[in-house]
Amino acid sequence: MKFPKCSASYLKDGLSALTFHEANYAKYDPLVNNLPANHHIILDRFFQSWKYFNVENEFIRNTVFKFHKDIDFAAEQRLKQGLKYLEKEKCKHPCFDVKIAVHIRRKNLDQKHLRDLGYTTPPIEYYKNAMEFFLKKYKYLKSVFVVSSDDLKWAKFNLVSITDRLIFIQSNHPAIDMAILSKCNHTIISVGTFGWWSAWLANGTTVYYKDWPVVGSSLYESTNHADYFPSSWIPM
Repeated sequence: MKFPKCSASYLKDGLSALTFHEANYAKYDPLVNNLPANHHIILDRFFQSWKYFNVENEFIRNTVFKFHKDIDFAAEQRLKQGLKYLEKEKCKHPCFDVKIAVHIRRKNLDQKHLRDLGYTTPPIEYYKNAMEFFLKKYKYLKSVFVVSSDDLKWAKFNLVSITDRLIFIQSNHPAIDMAILSKCNHTIISVGTFGWWSAWLANGTTVYYKDWPVVGSSLYESTNHADYFPSSWIPM
C-alpha cells in the first residue's frame, strides 16, 4: 500500500517481495485472496474498499491503523480545546454528548482534469441535509459538528446558517486533522480518500454524497459503490 513520502525501495531492502497491483481505484479486487501467505508483498495502489478489511476490521482499526502517539496526543488536545471553548460559550459546562465529523473537500476539485475524470463537489444543500439529519436524530442530546476542510472560509460562511454548534479544525497538519475526525462518533463526508478513511476509522453512522462520481465518467467506470461504501453508510 502506498503512503506519502514512503518509498517502496525502503520496504524491499533485504527482502524478496512480490508486488500486487490493484486493478481499479474503488473496486474490490478478489485476486487479493490468491496472494501467497509465505511471501512479503507490496500492495500497490489504493485498496479503498471495506471488503479488504471486513474479516478483522476491529483488529485493523485498533491495532494496525493506529496513529503515532504524538499525532494522537495532538489530536486529542486540539479536540478538547475546541470543545472546551465552545462549551464555555454555549453552556458554561461540559454538555456535548455527540461529536459529528464533517469533512469538506473543495479547492482542487474545480480543476478541469479532475472534473473531466468525473469528480464532483457536494453543494451546500448536501451538508445542510446531512447536518439536519444528525440534529434530528440526536435532538435529545447535545451534538457538535467538528469541521475539517481545505476551504475553511467557505465552510465558515455557509455552515453557520445551519447551526452554531461548530468547531473548525485549523491544525495545518493532515494527519492530526484525520486523527481528530476519527475520534468523532459519526461522520459526514464529501469525496475522496481523506474523508473515506476518517469515516471508516470513526466507525459510527456515516453520511456520504451519493452523486459522486459523475455517471458515465471514467471515474464512475472504475468505481463500484457497493465495494467502496459499506452498506451501513447512508447516501444523501
